Amino acid sequence: MITKNIDISDHLVNGVIGTIEHIDVSPNKALQGCIYLKFNTSTVGGGIEEDQSIWS
Repeated sequence: MITKNIDISDHLVNGVIGTIEHIDVSPNKALQGCIYLKFNTSTVGGGIEEDQSIWS
């Protein structure tokens, strides 16, 4: 579940439920990595796939 509004227009909002698909951690830096989620609704996160710049 997302616990923070990330992108309201892309439906990435507090309370959206999904499944963790993969966790990618950095072996060189503590607490740095990426969690990949698959959402239960197809409309959630569609825009983020096209624009990865918000994570940079």
